[in-house]
Amino acid sequence: MSRARAERLERLRELCFTQKRPIPVGAAARLLDVDERTAQRYAREIEGGIDRRTGRYNELYPLILAHLQKYPRSLFTSGEIARVINRVTVRWCHSSTAATTLGRMEREGLVTSSSGVRSNLYYDTLQKVIYWRLAEQETP
Repeated sequence: MSRARAERLERLRELCFTQKRPIPVGAAARLLDVDERTAQRYAREIEGGIDRRTGRYNELYPLILAHLQKYPRSLFTSGEIARVINRVTVRWCHSSTAATTLGRMEREGLVTSSSGVRSNLYYDTLQKVIYWRLAEQETP
């Protein structure tokens, strides 16, 4: 850890956690001249929060699986899956996050992907896209 980062971390601890009247993390971020997201990461580190790299697989997997089971023969893009998730959860899901989760689900044999093209009303050319669907379950 760099000395400057350690100093910012210690200053955030003083401002937000050890004072009689702590200030919000966003206000501390402005005082420290760092982005609010950086200050939130520091706060999680101080509180002993989760590691950022754990991902959201355990949170998104059941939501995606439930949607794909509802429409087992349909093809969806990661953007369409993300929109569905954003309707049922409070925490925002970006299409790249959904794609990462779908990729892991594919490695586990739960979903399959296929490449395709589609036309969009806003573009003259066809767009390459990856479609996802529920994997076919073998019957004994």
